[in-house]
Amino acid sequence: MAGFFFWGYMAEAVEQLQQAPTFAKPVPVDFDEEQGKAIAANAVKRHTAGVTARRNFAGRHLVYDQQFRGKVEEFSLRDGPWPGSSHLHVPMPYWLVDAIQARLVHGIWSQNPLVQGVWQENDDREKATDAAALIEWNLQPKRMNAHEMWARASKIRLIHGVGVLGLFYVHDKYSYRVSGREKIQYNPSGTPIVDDEGYAVIRPGTDVVEGTYYRGPTLYPYEWDDIVAPIGCMNLQPRRLKNPGGAQWVICRQYEDYLSMKKKSIGDDAEEQAPIYPNMFTGEKDHEWWMDNVPDQLRTSDGDSGSEERVGQHDVIEGANRSQAHTGTTTEDEDTIPDNPEFQILVDYSVLTDPESKEDVEMVSFICKNPEVHLGSYLLSDILWTGERPLIDLHYQMISNRFYSLGVCEIAEHLSDELDTIHNMRVDVGFATNMPFYFVRSASNINANNIVLKPLKLIHVDNPNEVVAGGGRMNVTSFYHAEENLLLSIIERVMGVTDLFLGMSPTRGASARHATGFLGQQQEAEARMAQPMAQDAKSFSDMCRMIYAMEVAYGPAERSFRLEGEDSSIQKTGLTRDDLWFRGQYDFKLGANVGMFSQQFRYQKANMAYNIGLQNPLVTQDMGRIWELTAEVYRAMGYREGEIETFIGPKRAVSAGIPKDQDEENAQMVEFIHGANQPAPVNPADNDQLHLQKVQEFLQSDIYTSLGRPNEPGFWQHILLHNQQIQAKQQQQQLQQQANQQQQQQQQQQPGTGQGASPENRAAGQLQNVPSAGGAANFADTYSQQTNNGGVQPPSFG
Repeated sequence: MAGFFFWGYMAEAVEQLQQAPTFAKPVPVDFDEEQGKAIAANAVKRHTAGVTARRNFAGRHLVYDQQFRGKVEEFSLRDGPWPGSSHLHVPMPYWLVDAIQARLVHGIWSQNPLVQGVWQENDDREKATDAAALIEWNLQPKRMNAHEMWARASKIRLIHGVGVLGLFYVHDKYSYRVSGREKIQYNPSGTPIVDDEGYAVIRPGTDVVEGTYYRGPTLYPYEWDDIVAPIGCMNLQPRRLKNPGGAQWVICRQYEDYLSMKKKSIGDDAEEQAPIYPNMFTGEKDHEWWMDNVPDQLRTSDGDSGSEERVGQHDVIEGANRSQAHTGTTTEDEDTIPDNPEFQILVDYSVLTDPESKEDVEMVSFICKNPEVHLGSYLLSDILWTGERPLIDLHYQMISNRFYSLGVCEIAEHLSDELDTIHNMRVDVGFATNMPFYFVRSASNINANNIVLKPLKLIHVDNPNEVVAGGGRMNVTSFYHAEENLLLSIIERVMGVTDLFLGMSPTRGASARHATGFLGQQQEAEARMAQPMAQDAKSFSDMCRMIYAMEVAYGPAERSFRLEGEDSSIQKTGLTRDDLWFRGQYDFKLGANVGMFSQQFRYQKANMAYNIGLQNPLVTQDMGRIWELTAEVYRAMGYREGEIETFIGPKRAVSAGIPKDQDEENAQMVEFIHGANQPAPVNPADNDQLHLQKVQEFLQSDIYTSLGRPNEPGFWQHILLHNQQIQAKQQQQQLQQQANQQQQQQQQQQPGTGQGASPENRAAGQLQNVPSAGGAANFADTYSQQTNNGGVQPPSFG
């Protein structure tokens, strides 16, 4: 009896392990007013100190923005040979960033399939396929628009070395009015409106219907000065034993308007969701208080550390005037209050002491910097249950154990200055050597300080006849032209960007545009970009894993989606959280091919494997293996899973499944994976004798006895299936031997079809041994029945 209760307890525990947990709704941490003020003050202090600590860093990156935007002349002065001399900027940093950006983004987002699930347990294979398809569905333009957001962050990364993406899960709603049922009409005082006869007036009313505009994850690219992290960290994830290079704290800066903040201060009662900013209107803070404390809307400087200089510089470059962009209401003191002002919000990822458990835990705090207000705090596990910060960082050239990496503009900064100098000197020399100047007799006294040497300038002297020529003017523009070309070659070597990716291709030499030269250039370019692309692949995998975690925690109970194709494996209807929950370890990665050359190489490899596999008897005896070889060729050609199945059908129609070892099948039967008193199916490729030995050893083991001997009828049925499969294999082997012996005897009895006969006579003799159509059909039917029944019933031959 005790064993029965223990068995029931084990079955219930196993059933719970197989189901996805029901995650609790996020609840704000209950800090009192004094604790909230301390949290806000500490976060603002750390942000200000972090911005001040990187003052020189920010100054250099302001120059990098100028180099990329091509507006260097507006922020720097150049001492030319004469006033108004050439002051041009060659946009070399722009086309370097553009060429590398196109290569990196195309290498990531041209995958087919884009997302692949990696599973550890064989039972998670279908779940990994569904989860990968769900993630890819979320990445499409009409959902997250992840391609564009990734490209923006990637460009920031190439200019400044590091780009950061913030990942959030949102539920955006909208409402509209529809004609509702007839309702009683009321006066403003609240009494019903009556007609002349004293009856209440009933007229058609209106109902407000609420719909979902978007529900799912979303990405936001942060600018280089929006992220402040401690000096010496290597990534933005929490510092743990597994991640010694993590950041103790991270502060992300963003701007929000008052109406958006007000909306976040109200929760959703229908979905039992707490407000994001629960402390916005607590205490004395009401609408008038916020309007009286509106900060400066120009974003030129925040008054203490100048962390908004980048915004002001961009406004100057773009010609934007923020003072004219904000309309407002003028008060009695003639102060203008914007109608919908913006506030600077700090999202602080740090360790705080939980007021309930008194333990130090990872939290996410929302702070308004000016005015200094603690808007609310949440446990990090409430935001992302895996304990990761929803931040994805992209790097270009990592150095040492630092977080800030080298960007294109930093690497090519001095090369860009040299190119600008040589280019401007070449223009100035061209003017000086081609434009004449004249000496004239001065009509009055000469002031030497007023004499200016400049093309087309009249030079005043006492007597032009006394001017002695100091040598002829030589045209040396060819020298500067050669130096400029040499500098461009150096830039290409340093940055690893060949002419192929600059829109040109050489016509002579080893890298000319023929088959060998073209592939050679592609291989060299991909080898140079291999490390940044490997970093992007890891960041992409982290993003997919976070999207999966958010979908499981915040997603609907059931969802339906379709990537493309009407009848394909990518179409999912009624996908639940349990269908996405993994039994073992999992991960997500990019598709198998990375880049153009790898895709071509993948097709060549798949085609070669297909040709070799068709000649291998180990492959030809299993239609599932032939299906995989054919599908891999189609994948390498760029077809998706749904399109492949329209060509060759689903794999389940021809394959007996993946063989598993007996230990895994024992665990499945103990956990009732296939149902109560149901056996695990056998596979034709199993070593039946070895499987029988292991299952009998497990039934006699102390471990199985201590578990209460669960699902014992299923184990005996599993043994019966293996015995029946052994008998079926023996009968097939005997029939094959008899057929071979009969064929040899008939060949020896018939004259002219023996060993010394001609090929035509031997072929005729073999054709006579082929069974009739009815016999072949009966054999096929019997074999099909055997394979479809999984070997349960031994086949019978007439």
